[in-house]
Amino acid sequence: MLGFYRRAGFIYAQLLPWVDETAEPLIAAKLWRSLADVKSIFGQEQEAMVDYEKALGLCQTAGDRAGEQGLLTAIGEVSFVLGEMAIARDCYARSLAIARDLIATTKSAEGRKEEARTLFDLASYYYRTGESSTAMDYAERARQIRFEIEDKRGLGASLNQLGVLHRRQGRLGEALRCYQEALAFRQEIGDRTGIANSLSDIGNVYRTRGQTAEALVHYQQALAMHQEIGDKAGVAVALNNIALIYKRQGQIEQALSTYEQSLAILQEIGDKERMATSLSNIGDIYETWGQTEKALGHYQQALAMRQEIGDKAGVAGSLSSIGGVYRTRGQTAEALVHYQQALALRREIGTKSGIAGSLNSIGLIYKDTGQTAEALDYLQQALQLEEEIGDKAGVAAAFNNIAVIYYRQGQMEQALQTYERSLALDREMGRKAGMAIKLGNIGSIYWARGQTKEALIKHQQALVIRQEIGDKSGIASSLNSIGVNLVAIEYRGIRSTRDSWNTTIVTQKRPECPSLEAAASGA
Repeated sequence: MLGFYRRAGFIYAQLLPWVDETAEPLIAAKLWRSLADVKSIFGQEQEAMVDYEKALGLCQTAGDRAGEQGLLTAIGEVSFVLGEMAIARDCYARSLAIARDLIATTKSAEGRKEEARTLFDLASYYYRTGESSTAMDYAERARQIRFEIEDKRGLGASLNQLGVLHRRQGRLGEALRCYQEALAFRQEIGDRTGIANSLSDIGNVYRTRGQTAEALVHYQQALAMHQEIGDKAGVAVALNNIALIYKRQGQIEQALSTYEQSLAILQEIGDKERMATSLSNIGDIYETWGQTEKALGHYQQALAMRQEIGDKAGVAGSLSSIGGVYRTRGQTAEALVHYQQALALRREIGTKSGIAGSLNSIGLIYKDTGQTAEALDYLQQALQLEEEIGDKAGVAAAFNNIAVIYYRQGQMEQALQTYERSLALDREMGRKAGMAIKLGNIGSIYWARGQTKEALIKHQQALVIRQEIGDKSGIASSLNSIGVNLVAIEYRGIRSTRDSWNTTIVTQKRPECPSLEAAASGA
């Protein structure tokens, strides 16, 4: 499939010098747009932008309003990818106004189709900036138009988008319903690329729920379909998703091998945006192994690539990952610098979910350095943003981390109540990995209160969930906590019995308190 696009791009580039832009502006505009489309497919967004703008100027000169409208949408989409959110929003708004003018004049179905596309893009814009209710409104309007004009391909895309929005807000049942409806439409029209994408989206819901076996089945089905149609980019994405499951199941070697397969394909096709994601994911594996130098190297490669293509959101993500390595090493000053750089970028592009993630990370640095008042301030800011955008997973993570601060401050009752709120949200969403973290942390609260039997029950509940989802590192953590509690129960029982005999026993060091786990934003 990508070979076809490469040949097409070559042909467009060869034809352009033969076209007189003054005499035939619309033909030239179509060629410039087609060449830009090809460059965008290959992740060459900056180069694509130049060509789109040439085409736009030609359409405006020729008075081609329909062509102008489509190009404004395309420029908005590229600006969106590059993190130029104000430009994207402006282009979408201008495109929507032209589309509505054209509909009023021509009453054409094509005009309504373009209106739906722009509404769809506006929904993506507001999703990215964290304005979930506005995003949902635009997405639903796009879906309604596509339903009315019987645009089944577009309808599948709109249902998929609605699924993404529901998933962000923790409504996993609604998300799954939308994804399954999208799959049905795509199967009806034989859209094999769309079918593969829907299978991946359904897998994402199962992964979020902790149902890793079901997720893996759907990802493997998506992989097979992408391979069948020769969609190398789709194959790379499917391999990346499969690697995520292997990592979740503790099959770290297999996860690394699968990530590297994905990266090799992306290098072959020159998709720099996704290459950066793969490099970052490989860095995560090395960080899991404690190989921080290798992790840092991969994160820095991803950062350089994202800077090269102008992906501001990606740059912020890489800066955050690099900060995470420094935090792991105990280099809190360096970590804080990178987290603050990421925060500044995210504020610049206006992504509320990203801002919340950075605030969360900075709060954890202050926790690490014992500055609990500052930590609490940042974590509460993160919580407020997560609540504004309706990201229940983010709210649950923020509650968890705020509870850690209350624990550090000795406010055990407040810590317990906050953990319970976090746990309730995870249960509501079916997020099993999050549930296990919160149960373990609640167990640690009971431990600190001297309620070792209650603590043991919570850690055992966490263990059952981690065994169910195949979280090997989590299983080890739970087993350690259970062992600590069992030793404490036995120790206290012996002391009580011997004390009743007035017999002196040798003082033993109290078992170490099981550690509290901080949650990443959205974990």
